[in-house]
Amino acid sequence: MAATWTLEDDMSCPVCCDVFTDPVVLGCSHSFCRSCLDNYWNTQVIKKCPVCRKHSLTDAPPSNLALRNIVETFARERSHNTTKQDETREGEKEEVKASIIPLRRKLETFQKLKEDCMKTAEHIKSQAKQAERNIRDEFVALHQLLRLEEVVRLSALSEEVDTKTVIMAEKIEHLAKKMTSLTSNIREIEQDIEANDLPFLQAYKNNKVRANCTLQDPEPVSGALIDMAQHLGNLRFKIWEKMQEKVQYTPVTLDPNTAAPWLSLSDDLTSVCVSGEKPHVPNNPERCDTCVCVLGADHFSSGSHCWEVEVAGKTRWDLGVLRESVSRKGVLSVNPAHGFWALSLRDGGQYSACTMPWTRLTLKRRPRRVRVCLDYDAGEVTFYDPTDMSLIYTFRDKFKEPLLPYFCPCVSDSGRNAEPLKICPAKVSLVHDVGDKVL
Repeated sequence: MAATWTLEDDMSCPVCCDVFTDPVVLGCSHSFCRSCLDNYWNTQVIKKCPVCRKHSLTDAPPSNLALRNIVETFARERSHNTTKQDETREGEKEEVKASIIPLRRKLETFQKLKEDCMKTAEHIKSQAKQAERNIRDEFVALHQLLRLEEVVRLSALSEEVDTKTVIMAEKIEHLAKKMTSLTSNIREIEQDIEANDLPFLQAYKNNKVRANCTLQDPEPVSGALIDMAQHLGNLRFKIWEKMQEKVQYTPVTLDPNTAAPWLSLSDDLTSVCVSGEKPHVPNNPERCDTCVCVLGADHFSSGSHCWEVEVAGKTRWDLGVLRESVSRKGVLSVNPAHGFWALSLRDGGQYSACTMPWTRLTLKRRPRRVRVCLDYDAGEVTFYDPTDMSLIYTFRDKFKEPLLPYFCPCVSDSGRNAEPLKICPAKVSLVHDVGDKVL
């Protein structure tokens, strides 16, 4: 393949192979750098052309002005092109640098998420320890309750055994005495029968009387056996009834994974208050991060549901329900348009329905408890004072997604409002279904 010849090749000295510097021309029309030609001739006896080997007619060849001008112009153009290339390259570098900025931001996002995940992993361990501790404590309490009930029932059985054992021992002793008396009487009569005629005749009347004076027939002991039905009948159910006196049921429990960092929840997840400090908890998507509120763990998408919340002593609070899809981040706008159906207390005595704008309410007394009733299918959220079931307010809407209970104990108010919001236990009743009849 033939070599490609460029303009730069025409501008290069045949000796140094670089662009001409102060070019000179020989009679043979070949041009060289003045310094390259001088250096070459210094090594030669006869001054010849380095290319064609022809003798030079002069020791001082003239400058090739035309070639020098061309070379200088070429050098300037090449410098200009180099500058333009440098500028282009710098622009491209800046462009690439700019394209890296989003990548760095994304890297920072990944790094932050990684750190959050690491904190979440640590929090999971903490949650597991707390849950394990609480579960063990609950079962210890249940075991103690069951052991106590076991002792009581075994004691009742032992007492009945002792009582009936004594009764039967007394009955056996009484029967033994009667049997001894009868045996003695029979023996004496038999002895008289075996005697001579005269003694027999003498004892005849007396023996006849003794034989006719027999004891009444002994009666069996009624109720002598252990009342097995009393001790064993529906035993587990009776124990469950006893446990109801100690074990409470709440229709709603709080979800600690939704609680704002400033909130403190009870171990049984039925009360919430402001802790006054911000613990290290993950900022997971479910958690409220600005408003001091917590959500219930139960999702309601049908049916009727009621729960009561103790609010005594508090000067500020919010209660109600919200849509499951409501964002928990930032300041929350509590009204139906933003997915909230709630009742509010402010300034120690101003009750409001959280409409848009809020509707002020006048209550005949400050309720110590508030009952929240959700009828999902009817589209109603109603608030009552459970003391006399007086109506406070009713929201009417059309629900299209699951709802969650909403609790906001609000921040402390100059030392006030420190009391928790408490979900009240509900009474549990059991319905016996016998065939087609309900007892």
